[in-house]
Amino acid sequence: MMTKKIGFVIILAIAFIPNIIATEIEKFDPKKMKVSLAGIKLIARFEGFQDSIYECPAGKPTIGFGHVVETSETNKYLKKLSLKEGLTLLNSDIVDRYEPDIQRLVTIPLEQGQFDALTSFDYNLGAKNLGNSTLLQHLNAADIHQASLQFPLWRKAAGQYLPGLFKRRLAEMFIFRGDDKIPEDLGTIPTSLPGETLLMVYQNLAPAVQREAQDIYLEYKANSR
Repeated sequence: MMTKKIGFVIILAIAFIPNIIATEIEKFDPKKMKVSLAGIKLIARFEGFQDSIYECPAGKPTIGFGHVVETSETNKYLKKLSLKEGLTLLNSDIVDRYEPDIQRLVTIPLEQGQFDALTSFDYNLGAKNLGNSTLLQHLNAADIHQASLQFPLWRKAAGQYLPGLFKRRLAEMFIFRGDDKIPEDLGTIPTSLPGETLLMVYQNLAPAVQREAQDIYLEYKANSR
């Protein structure tokens, strides 16, 4: 009788294996992934909230949590936004525009942190930049490490280097990689300045800004639990 019970349990377990595998594949398939709550909080922190239209560092009219105001929307945002309206707009932008960008552009399985980091990158820089990037080329070739090293290259707005933007890229890199250690081979990634590497840019960053990038990563991890 015991042998029969054990056999039944084994058969039952085998029967569930396809469903377990399907669940795991669905979890990591970028076409079915969504930004986590920790990812939404990350983007909100990076963007900050403005209740009226302002000009972002790239020179675009913006409102709320980094929502770029199209010409057709100008009249819609003449009045101030409430924080609740800003959060609703942020969520709709992520769901309607930025999640679909990652779902369309990425062809390999992703971890949640990788999806969130890429969505943050896309939210800031747009699908055209991500789509034409070496970062995406490395990623879709399944070279996760080399893809991660590309994040800090995108540290300029309107041609100007911004330490705050470099900090954002570092935090996104940490989240994408799943740790807050600076990869030594950032020293192999050249910038547009002769003889300069990304590691040099990092080393010239104020220690307080370096720590803040790490703190953002740790906050993201805490929010992910």
